[in-house]
Amino acid sequence: MGLFAAGGQPGAGRSEALSRDIGENREWKSITERKGHRAMGRGSMKKIAFIIDTIESPTAGTEKQLLMLIKHLDRSRFEPTLFVLRSSPWLDHEFDLCPLVVIDFQSFARPASYRRFLGFVAALRKNKFDCIQTHFVESNIIGIIAGRLAGVPRIISSRRDQGYWHTPVKIMLYKVLNRWVHYFVANCHATAKWASEIEAIPMERMKIIYNGAELGLFQPVSAQTKNEIRDALGLKRNAFVVGIVANLRPVKSVATFVRAAAIAASRAADVQFVVAGDGEQRKELENMAAEAGIADKTFFLGKRTDIPRILAACDAAVLSSTSESFSNSIVEYFASGLPVISTDVGGCREMIEEGVNGYIVPVADAQAIAERVVELAATHERLETARGANREKARRMFSRESMVASFEMLYSGRNT
Repeated sequence: MGLFAAGGQPGAGRSEALSRDIGENREWKSITERKGHRAMGRGSMKKIAFIIDTIESPTAGTEKQLLMLIKHLDRSRFEPTLFVLRSSPWLDHEFDLCPLVVIDFQSFARPASYRRFLGFVAALRKNKFDCIQTHFVESNIIGIIAGRLAGVPRIISSRRDQGYWHTPVKIMLYKVLNRWVHYFVANCHATAKWASEIEAIPMERMKIIYNGAELGLFQPVSAQTKNEIRDALGLKRNAFVVGIVANLRPVKSVATFVRAAAIAASRAADVQFVVAGDGEQRKELENMAAEAGIADKTFFLGKRTDIPRILAACDAAVLSSTSESFSNSIVEYFASGLPVISTDVGGCREMIEEGVNGYIVPVADAQAIAERVVELAATHERLETARGANREKARRMFSRESMVASFEMLYSGRNT
């Protein structure tokens, strides 16, 4: 494989490898034209290079936010290009929002990766990008170094977790590289504070841009529509339905949700639980529900692309993670007008006002989650208060338009 490979239109698959002589830039124009995007020109457009490790699914947290940003950037002012360290089936066959360049970087332990890294630097330099924005630990490191070597005028580095992927060595490396970063973008104040303390980043270089959501997708539905959705999902019309939207992997701690469901089901009649998401732990969690005697009350829906519809069938929602920065799921819960029970992680306290629009419970405390579920199921007036409060908060703070506008201001040289 050559230095880079380009993604194609949906279904087209991966294109041929690029010429190793990227210095002549002979293949760059062909990437943009094959993808239906015009070749890059300087003009008054600001060219933004986004780099991320890969995108396996458009529904994952950081990936979803990045794709939303790329899709809705003002194309009269900004020209985005997506660089990924490694490709994926989804990128190969589905991605078509902007030019895509696969660096095919595996590891600095492999000699070929150095050549590909230098090719990446050359691409940034020759195409005169105005800004590079980095995501995830590996791409943060590679993107910052490449941006510096290429002389990119503005380097923006994302901070979207609170150490889940970090090691002492990586944090030490961050501290060395951070001097080259112009701005850091965190998706909540809690993460900005965490990164500032751990990485010794001055807070004046931190910008807070909350996650956005397509709020128009999360409209209130009539009682009849809610019943129809429940019928289609196999839920009872008169049940109190509690949902969770999460990838089924350990950090999301959906096992805590299942344990809480078992406790709540023993104390409240007609309570049902919905799990929207898939992952490595699905079979284990299904077995756990069966062993707890709640298989008939717990519905594992798998990976879904109709999350607004699923949440419209729910009465409350849960975040059970052991580590988060700023949860996309909570934003979507708010947009759906649902009261939220969340573990005390990341920026949840910036969203939830205890007892008004939700509850915060200790991490891994199934008992506390269950108690709040039972309480909400018995106090319907609180649901009405939470519905209005959460929809209004989502409108004020978490719209897609607000998120995109904040990034556009940053790219234009104005503080958010």
